[in-house]
Amino acid sequence: MDAAGNLYGTTLGDGSNTWGTVFQLEKNGKFNLLYTFSGGADGGSPGASLLLDSLGNLYGTTAYGGDLKCNPPDGCGTVFEVNTKHKESVLHAFDLKEGIYPSAPVIMDASGNLYSTTLAGGNSACGGGAEGCGTIFELRRDKSGWNLVVLHIFTGRRDGGRPYASGVLRDARGNLYGTASQGGKLSCAGGIGCGTIFELNSAGKLIVLYSFIGSASGASPNAGLLRNAKGIFYGTASEGGGDSYGTVWKLTP
Repeated sequence: MDAAGNLYGTTLGDGSNTWGTVFQLEKNGKFNLLYTFSGGADGGSPGASLLLDSLGNLYGTTAYGGDLKCNPPDGCGTVFEVNTKHKESVLHAFDLKEGIYPSAPVIMDASGNLYSTTLAGGNSACGGGAEGCGTIFELRRDKSGWNLVVLHIFTGRRDGGRPYASGVLRDARGNLYGTASQGGKLSCAGGIGCGTIFELNSAGKLIVLYSFIGSASGASPNAGLLRNAKGIFYGTASEGGGDSYGTVWKLTP
């Protein structure tokens, strides 16, 4: 939402090319189509929410498109910007080593750098196939443009794997927090693991804050985190609980 009360969002599909759109819904209810993706170099299937900066530019991710030589014919995904004139620019197109299928929103620090996760890619030996278990990345803005830095490559083991659509939170000290839908306690879910809550500290070390065990605690945390001023985290797990339909949980320091 902007200061005037207008809302901004994405659709995963359709639009004139069936690859999704970026839209604005004005406070008075008027709908404006800002951009339609082609599924090519500009990206496709923007499944996450958007980031709005102080100048009115929008930032997001697409799970597909970008470099179509990567994961052909669909591409490995992008980070994009739609400016105030509704022009779309690809800030980065992913390859397999950097991560693929970025399906989470981005966050921005005070210097304008962006942070998020990819669902797969990174370690090709992870997950029993060539896709990998995902990454945490930073997209740094400098005078030469945008440069991607991989901050962590998930192994799918104790550190977690497949950070589905959670993205990350960032605190004032530069530590990042998020969830991974797999990994952690590998005796859970037939060796895949039931997921983790993690911290990636400012020194680049990943710390597992909690490993889900299924059952009453839940499993497969697929959504993002909330964190209050006392450092308590809140979130959801898509499986587990009394009837195996998921849980709402909090994690205290």
